[in-house]
Amino acid sequence: MARSVLSQSNGEFWLADGIGEHMRGQLELPVGDRASVVLDGVIPDDPTVTVERTGPTTTTTTLSADPEKHVQAFAPRDLHGVLDTSEQVSLVEARNHGGSGHFGAPFFEPDAAIFGAHVTRDQPYTAIRFRLDDPSWLVHLTDGDSAVVPDDHSILRAEVTDGTAWLVYESAQPSDLDQLMRRAVSGCRALAWLVLDRQLVVMRTQVRISDGPWLRVHGANFEHEEPVEWKKPLLDPALLTVEKFAEWIAMHSRLDGLDWAVMELDSDRPVEVRAMLGTTLIEGFHRRLPFPQKRFPEASKNALRAIRSAATAAAEAEARKHQGVDPEAVREAVRAAVGHLGDVGFSARVRDMQAEVADVVPDLIAAVPDIAQLYKNARNDLAHHLRPRDGVHGASFLRWAASAHSLPWFLRAFLLTRAGYDHAALAEAIDKRDRYQYECANTRAFLRELQRVEAETQ
Repeated sequence: MARSVLSQSNGEFWLADGIGEHMRGQLELPVGDRASVVLDGVIPDDPTVTVERTGPTTTTTTLSADPEKHVQAFAPRDLHGVLDTSEQVSLVEARNHGGSGHFGAPFFEPDAAIFGAHVTRDQPYTAIRFRLDDPSWLVHLTDGDSAVVPDDHSILRAEVTDGTAWLVYESAQPSDLDQLMRRAVSGCRALAWLVLDRQLVVMRTQVRISDGPWLRVHGANFEHEEPVEWKKPLLDPALLTVEKFAEWIAMHSRLDGLDWAVMELDSDRPVEVRAMLGTTLIEGFHRRLPFPQKRFPEASKNALRAIRSAATAAAEAEARKHQGVDPEAVREAVRAAVGHLGDVGFSARVRDMQAEVADVVPDLIAAVPDIAQLYKNARNDLAHHLRPRDGVHGASFLRWAASAHSLPWFLRAFLLTRAGYDHAALAEAIDKRDRYQYECANTRAFLRELQRVEAETQ
């Protein structure tokens, strides 16, 4: 399928590491996709090519079939260029999808094309600014609105020009483009998705070095021409304030970006995949947040260490009484088994999170008599058993299905409460969502069928 091209430019390009000569090339900027440049020169250090002198004036050029060399040649590199308009451009993390110049023209696609300066992948920037989707989503922001990101005291502020709001993230410590995108841009998009129930695209991205000019960034993750299709949001877009965005950037970083994974639970992936992912996220969120993590909070580290040592020693001693058992192997197995003796269990983690969402998704909680047990059983079936524990595939599948259909709203409600939104307002908005009501009904239906199947097998 042909790409829609935004613009084409000619210029001179060269490898940023200084290897080789300047080459003419044509730079193409597709809409909402990576840039590309076709070069008319030769990549001199391409490991797939060998040039041997076969006579006083002749050479033989061969192309290697070694996969290791082709992988090496495909490694990302930075290219610099000057367009015929005199504008500087940097092609960051560019991979050669073409040839070396001996066998086919070099054809590079970078992760990002940065206009206005010569930089490399490690270049630190002091700020990034970006515009999210249709201007109507953030039309309520006021120029100059600002907030401090609580974990590192970076600054997030709004710049409003001609009714269009940009979010500007001024980093406490200069960071490379990937770090800024993963922390600031991804964090703001994650909160927008939670609030609006829409995955907003990034329409424009710019970065700045110190107090220099803003540099335009082009690429699949940095520029789009068309916003997403507008649909009724889950919550009022006015709840997306600069302060909330700043707070969520810190939360997003604390969660290692796992908040985005909740979106995958709304997909059409098999219920086994969604149940496994969702139950894993429960532990992932719980461990990263200030919940009680100790099963025996009053016990000292020395006491728990002594208990674990006693258990492993006793197991080893018992193993020595039996033939065909390796005492050392038993000792190591028991040591591993009791290694998390002091950690809270999975069911306790579910109950801690359930307490935070009980008044936000009451119909969902009411649909599952023991949600901690359901999620624990589903997770154990999928992660620890080669075949269904009860020998009835139907029962196991129904547990997975009930988990898969309830987890998206369980976890989404949890993240929204962690964002600090009013529980009553959340409950009212979620209750009006048709998809939520269908998932509650599906969950109840799967659990009724599960109860019937289990009764027949007793």
